[in-house]
Amino acid sequence: MTGIQNKTTKGFSLLELLLVVAVGAILILAGLAIYRNITNSTQTNEAVRLLNVIKQEIKRAYEGQPGYGTLSNHMEGMLLNMDAIPPSN
Repeated sequence: MTGIQNKTTKGFSLLELLLVVAVGAILILAGLAIYRNITNSTQTNEAVRLLNVIKQEIKRAYEGQPGYGTLSNHMEGMLLNMDAIPPSN
């Protein structure tokens, strides 16, 4: 056994470690993108809800005022055409 050496290696190679780090980074970035989309969607829904509350309060405050219905219908129609507010149910 003069020229033959039995070399055993323990642990991971550099390539294996880099591969694990790369896959982990990809998973983290994908999760972050999904989290941002969910957060933005939630904030948008909350803003729409609050705008609808404000719209209802304005309608209550000005009900019975002369000319309010015409102005309200005109403005609401414009906002609906611009997709600025969701249609009322």
